[in-house]
Amino acid sequence: MSRCNCCGYRGSFATWNGRRVRCPTCGSKPRHRVVAAVLERRPHWLEGRNVLHVAAEKCLRDLIEPAARVYRAPKRCNVLRLRYADEAFDLVLLNHVLQHVYDDVRALHELRRVLSPRGVLLLTVPTAGATSESTNGRETPAERLAKWGHPGHWRVYGRDNLVVRLMRAEYESAGWDDVRDWRPPPAADKLHRGLVFWALVGREVLS
Repeated sequence: MSRCNCCGYRGSFATWNGRRVRCPTCGSKPRHRVVAAVLERRPHWLEGRNVLHVAAEKCLRDLIEPAARVYRAPKRCNVLRLRYADEAFDLVLLNHVLQHVYDDVRALHELRRVLSPRGVLLLTVPTAGATSESTNGRETPAERLAKWGHPGHWRVYGRDNLVVRLMRAEYESAGWDDVRDWRPPPAADKLHRGLVFWALVGREVLS
């Protein structure tokens, strides 16, 4: 019996991309459930905070919106030029968005701008090992499909390289959690994509 920590479903998961990993109730996939696990472990990042959710998925929106003080999930959002004031949000969430942005470092700077002094950027991306391969700006969609598995992807990230990118965007600290290594384990199943990246504007001791 599988468990979904986004909606509480218990039972068999549906098939998605050849694996039985999709919650039949809320539609969550592993990349959604790992985010839910991180927010469950660190509820102070979410509860009573101002939240910007870029390209919001319903399974996470239904989980996050009731706990937030202010919740913004624009249908269209240009992460290179956000329409929000400086320091408007305490949490910004991007789930499998950054790999679609050609100038990702500029986007990280812009996301840093709208985060408050206690703000947290939380994101997931496709990863492959410790290092990354990025665009040269000349690939066709067919070439990007062959290299990175999707015609709209500009790169595949490595763990270390994404942290370097985050630090270049002037965050105080950055890193990742692999929720599959947590003990006790998260209250969810099918977490074969366990990496969630974070960047902090201020200083915080993480547990």
